[in-house]
Amino acid sequence: MYDSLPTGRLGMEEELANLATYMLSDYSSWMTGETVTLDGGETVFNTGEFNKLTSVTE
Repeated sequence: MYDSLPTGRLGMEEELANLATYMLSDYSSWMTGETVTLDGGETVFNTGEFNKLTSVTE
């Protein structure tokens, strides 16, 4: 399961709490109508845009 995530791990509760804290703070006052996805980068690879990059050699 973790192999499919670019970060190689699941998110931690503190990471979710950090986003919630930011969204409730004055620092996010200019942010409107945004959807923030916290998925360890899985969305980027599931859309197929970067799938070919997994076979690129270093």
